[in-house]
Amino acid sequence: MAAERHDKMLTVRGEVLAFQCKSFSSKTRDHRKGSEVSFYSLSFDRDSQSFSVRDRNPSLIYKDSSAETDVVHCCSALDVQQRQKVPCVLLRLCKKRTSAFKYKLYSICTSTDAKLYAEFVLPYGMRDNISIVHGPTLIWSHENSVFYISSQTGGVKEVPIPMRVNFIGELPLRQRKIVIQGAQIVSSDQSNLQNILYFIEDGRSFNSACLVPDAYSSVIQCMTVLSAEEVDGGLRTAVLAATRMKQLVLFENGLPRDVCLLPYEQPLNIQIVHTVKNDCLIVVTFNQGNVCTVWKDTFQ
Repeated sequence: MAAERHDKMLTVRGEVLAFQCKSFSSKTRDHRKGSEVSFYSLSFDRDSQSFSVRDRNPSLIYKDSSAETDVVHCCSALDVQQRQKVPCVLLRLCKKRTSAFKYKLYSICTSTDAKLYAEFVLPYGMRDNISIVHGPTLIWSHENSVFYISSQTGGVKEVPIPMRVNFIGELPLRQRKIVIQGAQIVSSDQSNLQNILYFIEDGRSFNSACLVPDAYSSVIQCMTVLSAEEVDGGLRTAVLAATRMKQLVLFENGLPRDVCLLPYEQPLNIQIVHTVKNDCLIVVTFNQGNVCTVWKDTFQ
């Protein structure tokens, strides 16, 4: 008997992709709790001004008769083999009377099929700084350590530098793209911290002041990198960041160039949107579901 249903949604090429998680009780004597995860597409109808389900039968990703499954994270990331962005979803499985968690990373390759990229087991529930980026590569942090996995790594790898993570994302560089920005812990009592940029591909690190000043690192809640290039062994960058002080700040080469006050607290995400009139908007989403837009050319 189906009991619970949870949906998470993701925009993909003008449509909405919804991941549906259902839990149910089996008909066996022990009434074990099982679950399944499926997906379906929603398209927007301009005439009715509403979304409609494109296929009434959701496509199954995973089903287990003895484990609870939930969707941890979903986003689009570049598949380096297909050379295009694909929707990705991370599932967490937990069986009763076990302390371990199994994770499965899938991509949606067609309207009805999902591809398994990686699966692994952790002794803890993943919670902090979860990101799916170029690869696809899954990155997360746990107790001042950063871990990552992709179809190319052959298992879970750990970044050899202990750090408190502020940002995980991508820089538009040729040789290296996946970057972690955070405070490197250089003393056992964690009193001595150094802000760095660490690149997953080659283990190279830079002073993160080329991205944002150290004084801002502790107050930034989300950011996006507009441009980046390597010049004379350093980085030239342009970054947009939203802070816990209700500010949207434009940084160029690590220096603040413009500031705009935001109407809400707890910013979650920054996106750049191009309109049909070739205008450029900065869209900021917030924790309570609020959204605001800022003109990129006037920063208002």
